[in-house]
Amino acid sequence: MLRLHNVHAHYGIGAVLQGVNLDMAQGTIGAVLGRNGVGKTTTVKAIMGLVNVTQGSIFIDGQDITQSPPHIVARAGVGYVPEGRMLFPDLTVLENIQVAQRSSAKQWSTKALFELFPRLEERIHHKGSQLSGGEQQMVAIARALATDPRLLLLDEPSQGLAPKVVRELVDVFIKLKNEGVTLLVIEQNLKFAERIADQMFVMSKGQMVYQASIAQFKNEIDAVKSQYLTI
Repeated sequence: MLRLHNVHAHYGIGAVLQGVNLDMAQGTIGAVLGRNGVGKTTTVKAIMGLVNVTQGSIFIDGQDITQSPPHIVARAGVGYVPEGRMLFPDLTVLENIQVAQRSSAKQWSTKALFELFPRLEERIHHKGSQLSGGEQQMVAIARALATDPRLLLLDEPSQGLAPKVVRELVDVFIKLKNEGVTLLVIEQNLKFAERIADQMFVMSKGQMVYQASIAQFKNEIDAVKSQYLTI
């Protein structure tokens, strides 16, 4: 479903991604781990067309989207939930969702989104600035789903959230997977990643240095943590 082959990307003259390779099947959840500054966020931005790819290829269902602008990537079936949520603070919950909504959306209509996030329907007329962190994250995910994506990219979705909300996100992500949505999740919360992921990826120095099923990862977790995740 998602394939990155030898992807390189730069900010100015500084190389960030230095040959990233990644393969994911449709309807699975992949979690990307790694220390700060190794290129995790740049990877999802490169997929989304927000960072210029200088070498390599990115494919969605066999379609080459390398160097495509974000609106073309979105039309190819990719949704994006950025770190920090980036809601419009003066727009209501409904308005924040409608900003991204397509008239042709079928799977994730407003009704379906409120069934997925009942709390948002209760706060439908609250402005973004009036919501808790967990509610803001729900709106950010609902806004991305409003485009009917086949692939959903999420950057640090559990960051700063209460444990109860994190548990709710686990259930939401499993529901999305069961609906056929593929999720690529950038995450620092190892326990959260273990609960949602089918595949675990680890980045170091701009490259994907480890890839395994969740079962294999759990058997190798001590070695992986020691080599790539601890400071």
